[in-house]
Amino acid sequence: MLAALIAAAFCLYARALGHGFSLLPIADVERVAANRLIRDPAWRGVPVAFGAGGRSASPEGDYQPLTVISFMLDGLILQRNPDLRPEAVFRLSSITLHVINSVLVLVLLERLGAASLVAAAFALAFGVHPVNVEAVVWIAQRGVLLGTSLALLGVIAYLRPNASRYGRMIPSGLLYGLALLASPIASPLPFVLLLLDRWPLKRLSRAALIEKAPLLLPMLLMAIWGIRWRPERGSDMAVAGVVDTTALVLANLVSVWRRIVWPAGLSPDYPLNGAFSVSTTSLLFHAAIVAGVTAAAWSLRKRRPELPLALFSFLILLTPALAKSPLRDSLTPDRFACLPLAFLLIAPAVWISSARPGEMAWPVVGGVAALLALTAARLIPNWQDGMSYYSRVLALYPHDTGAKVGLARGLLAGQRPAEALRYLEDAVRAEPEDADHRYHFGVACWRVGRTEDALAAFEQAVRLDPDPPEHHAALAGVLAAKGRYADALPHFEIARGQLPRSGEVHLGLGFAYLELQKPASARAALQTALDLQPQNPWVHLGLSRAWVAMDVLDVARAHLAEAVRLDPRFVELAVRQPGLRELTESDEFQKLLRSTHTEATQSTAPSTPFGGGV
Repeated sequence: MLAALIAAAFCLYARALGHGFSLLPIADVERVAANRLIRDPAWRGVPVAFGAGGRSASPEGDYQPLTVISFMLDGLILQRNPDLRPEAVFRLSSITLHVINSVLVLVLLERLGAASLVAAAFALAFGVHPVNVEAVVWIAQRGVLLGTSLALLGVIAYLRPNASRYGRMIPSGLLYGLALLASPIASPLPFVLLLLDRWPLKRLSRAALIEKAPLLLPMLLMAIWGIRWRPERGSDMAVAGVVDTTALVLANLVSVWRRIVWPAGLSPDYPLNGAFSVSTTSLLFHAAIVAGVTAAAWSLRKRRPELPLALFSFLILLTPALAKSPLRDSLTPDRFACLPLAFLLIAPAVWISSARPGEMAWPVVGGVAALLALTAARLIPNWQDGMSYYSRVLALYPHDTGAKVGLARGLLAGQRPAEALRYLEDAVRAEPEDADHRYHFGVACWRVGRTEDALAAFEQAVRLDPDPPEHHAALAGVLAAKGRYADALPHFEIARGQLPRSGEVHLGLGFAYLELQKPASARAALQTALDLQPQNPWVHLGLSRAWVAMDVLDVARAHLAEAVRLDPRFVELAVRQPGLRELTESDEFQKLLRSTHTEATQSTAPSTPFGGGV
């Protein structure tokens, strides 16, 4: 059964190994693939991981240094095996952790009295449950899996038979500390240990309460440390009122229950504007469900003590996710159900095992697990790229603006601006004061040739939110393309200050200086662009113009020849550039051109170095 459990969980997720880094989840690229600690792992990076680098791999900015170190170990493997695909290595580690978690659930259920076959069937249900898909295939959510592994190990250590007080507390306390360093999802674990003291250990007393007190210290320290290193949130994440907060928390709780019991309609995201609206009716409805389930479990606490253990453990472990409900614009994501689900399975596993024909029920549970696996298999492709991700969200929530913008970004990345424009027009109509929507609308307009609409959109984006340098860079590019170089210059300068490694910004700034007859400033900007983009023919063409203006013709010829070598169409373009036509007709240039083994072509050359979006 153990081999079957491992094989089933691994085979389910093996197809995800073929997925690459995609637009979404964007954190896979920003937080993992481009993370310097992970890309170039070294011993000196370990102290950094326990400092500010401890949140560098978390999309939410959570402090999880142990997770960062686990990614660094993957980085070491990639460093020694450069032919391996990074995304496959990262996902293989996550899948392995999930398989380990499934085995740990099996051990936990057996420790709590479940029959072996029943425990294996429910562990299989955990391993293939659709709510775990997000945590497994989203690379940047490694912390959920690692935190779950260490938390389960801590509970299993606490349940060791015939162990002394210190024999329980020391190993479980150490594992709890490691779990906190992996993810904050394990922070309420000491309270679960108290529930275990009530049943099955039957040792709940004042002494049991006192011995848990030391575990509250690392919980407090990690909370303070996590706040200390948490990045600032936007002003839009305002805390709701008491009634709204209560309604949101209850709605999130009921939603997670529903997804676990009936995992239909699962989505990579659950936007509130399409799923829930705060009202007295919804508050009372969700409160009645929670109260009814809690009352039923409490009323059966003597005959079926595993019911309150499972339910209250689930509620306690879901608390960190529920506490963030007022700060989200969506319902609790599936990934936060991973650890709580392991404890929720205690109730049916122990109950079925204690029933007279209970041991014969495992085939039924196995059949349910098979259905769960089929559902999970259909969900995995939703995470293979941004298009699949947002298409799934829009299929379930067709009015969600965020999904429309996300899908449009994927279409823009795939060079399909006309299709993206339709979604962005809807987004701008729905949220006209959103600067990000205006920016992407401008990018789409620029790419389909609607220059005036692009200019208006970028101006609106800068007015609504002047902080993002991309807004200034895009506006500067369109202004320059329309010949308004003096108006474009200050926006290029702002973008350069905040995007010093953007070759596009330095290129645009250099050409703006050229048109304003400032060749020295243009040469400086274009030289920086050359350092960043040495294979960009526009950079060499601009430098050729700058050196011609400064009467350094030998260097100008060399750059012009390099531009033509990189793209032969630039011969045609050079003829139209101020000061370069004579250069192309000179014998020295023709000789230099022949030495580069490049043949000129008469095909249409690109028209401008300026772009509507960086």
